[in-house]
Amino acid sequence: MNVYDSARMADVLAPLGYGLTQAPEGADMMILNTCHIREKAAEKVFSELGRLRAIKTAREADGEDCVIAVAGCVAQAEGGEIMRRAPWVDMVFGPQTYHRLPEMVARATRAASGNGRECVLDTDFPAEAKFDFLPEEAAPQGPTAFLTIQEGCDKFCTFCVVPYTRGPESHRPPGQIVDEVRRLADAGVEPQVLAATAAQHAAARAETDDAVAAFLASAAEIHAEGWCTLDPAQLARTETETARRALARILVTIGGRRYAPRGAKLDRVWAELARGPLSGARTLGGCRIVPWQKTLLICREPAAAREQISVTNPGKIRWDNRFALTLSGQSARKANAFTIARLGRAGWSAVASDAPALRQTAIPPPVRPSLPTLWSGETVIAVPHLGYRCFGAGTPPMALEIPVFAPVLPLTKARFGVAK
Repeated sequence: MNVYDSARMADVLAPLGYGLTQAPEGADMMILNTCHIREKAAEKVFSELGRLRAIKTAREADGEDCVIAVAGCVAQAEGGEIMRRAPWVDMVFGPQTYHRLPEMVARATRAASGNGRECVLDTDFPAEAKFDFLPEEAAPQGPTAFLTIQEGCDKFCTFCVVPYTRGPESHRPPGQIVDEVRRLADAGVEPQVLAATAAQHAAARAETDDAVAAFLASAAEIHAEGWCTLDPAQLARTETETARRALARILVTIGGRRYAPRGAKLDRVWAELARGPLSGARTLGGCRIVPWQKTLLICREPAAAREQISVTNPGKIRWDNRFALTLSGQSARKANAFTIARLGRAGWSAVASDAPALRQTAIPPPVRPSLPTLWSGETVIAVPHLGYRCFGAGTPPMALEIPVFAPVLPLTKARFGVAK
């Protein structure tokens, strides 16, 4: 897979004038494409970076530009550490973002021309599929070629890092795979067996994705406050793999995480759900799963929503990897005057005491403690989802508008929207 990724990076950089060279000493850009599964992978990367630093220093002493980049799975897992231990590195990016290389090169070039050194870090798992943005591959060198049909993994085995470095399992559309196979065949590669296997595998995964989306559309309802209800009867009747994947997708969305829970933990909870109604609440993946009004209520675990953001100026921010927030009004006079944090149980008690009518809110009790809240010290200023604002100390200079539920990995493939 790394061989394929390296070839595609060369394709992406070709329009910028870059071409492959046989030795790093004459290269204007050196990309270290890494694998995290190898023994002592990270330390080997840092050792190689020390060697490349000497080459970069020598070229810069001769007045020549030289860019060092770290790509691949070690970059995804150790991006911050690479920036700290190897400040001479110009770009660090993961295996899912190399289609953005032209933008990263431009940023690194601007930083260098400004007599400063800023490492460009891009280790996101973007919503867009990188294959949709890659150019056509260059002519293969020989009768064989690599072709990626699937990346990532949803299994989360204890010994494996793939879900954390390659991201959730994703498959290329069958038509895209077949088109690439045809181009390779026209160039002299013999891919008949690969074409049949790829098309069959991709078609099977597309069928599974459709089944998951259909199940979610009929059995699940996402609410604007960041919680979900799920029909346990439909869950029990659904084929195991479909139901398991659907549950994992909901937990990722509601929990504001990039990864599903580890397979063993997910299987234990799934086994309980398949046997019948839960006897009480369960926690998994930063979420609580609670029997509620003949449904399963899945909401954010309050203890997991720990993020606190100090705000002094109006603007847009993201909180808890789940909500897009907008602060309006005037800047605060004092630094750290306001904080965005969860409501918490103590906050709910204070709000309900100040506005008793809110005890009748339709938002279920398990959801309330994790609602985004504007605080001033120990005082709740606003909880937009509850329609609550505190005017005890006069009108505050800053207001929190109703947050938009926008998790890091939304249910983009599910055919339903957020309930009103």
